[in-house]
Amino acid sequence: DLPKCVADGTVINGKHQDGRYMCPEHEQKPWWTGLTGPPKNDTTIMVSDPRDGPQLPFACINMETWSVTSSEGPSHEGLYESLFERTPGAPLHGIDCYNMKQCWWRYFWGPYNEKPLPGQAHRLSFIKLFNLGGKRLKSMSRAQILAAKDTWFYHWLKIAGLPY
Repeated sequence: DLPKCVADGTVINGKHQDGRYMCPEHEQKPWWTGLTGPPKNDTTIMVSDPRDGPQLPFACINMETWSVTSSEGPSHEGLYESLFERTPGAPLHGIDCYNMKQCWWRYFWGPYNEKPLPGQAHRLSFIKLFNLGGKRLKSMSRAQILAAKDTWFYHWLKIAGLPY
């Protein structure tokens, strides 16, 4: 059996020593304590890798302000260097893109447009954003966000149907 993310010592995080802050369980109610209600009685269980979305591997490294057309790598400025490691347990482990445009096409646009198999949900129907990752975006005004037409966030707004 694999350990829960919060109990896995291989999870790497530059901000907190033990890495538990990066775990999806940290963002949810403590279901393992039995506080979420009666047991589910689903007849079908669909299991998928949470790294396939909605939590993108770039969620904590300012992906919202990345360019969809840039062939440069993302800025490391103001971020913990360990967030960019590609070793086992690190958020970017196994990620096969090295610039912002490549990451957009490979890890967002491709999965977003992927047609699901019968009986399965879309692989990427929403994106999870985190406080740790959105610092740059949070410092921008509404006008600045809407003027930055090349960013991942602006493109998400367009996909969501906002008329900007």
